[in-house]
Amino acid sequence: TRKYVSGVELVPLNKLLSQSDIIYISLSYDKHTMRHFLNANHLRLIKNNALLVSVSHPDLIDMEYVIKNDKRFGGIGLDYLVTKDVKRLLNVRKSNIIITPHLGSQSIEAYSNLTETIIEAAISYTEGKPLYLVN
Repeated sequence: TRKYVSGVELVPLNKLLSQSDIIYISLSYDKHTMRHFLNANHLRLIKNNALLVSVSHPDLIDMEYVIKNDKRFGGIGLDYLVTKDVKRLLNVRKSNIIITPHLGSQSIEAYSNLTETIIEAAISYTEGKPLYLVN
């Protein structure tokens, strides 16, 4: 949805892709409506040597195009290792690529908070004061 922010110019996607040095994708993915949101026609618009970075599901991007044309990107960064296409890209592109296994929610802080929450809930339950009681 459109959101107007002071000092930010809203431009059509084609213009944004053709003028940007870095394309950073951080979108929710719905397999019915968002598959290949960035299709081959969009990806062709991206400047040569621009960086393509996505922390979203790889099916938002036409990965077949990226695999066949990986040299036109200055660098590629993906946060989703679990698909066949992303693994194929790793076999094709040998430099200027970073792929992480989508572990953003698995930081030390997240595990620490989870552990503390479990301990707190267990103690409260044994004391007869459950924290998360559903009636």
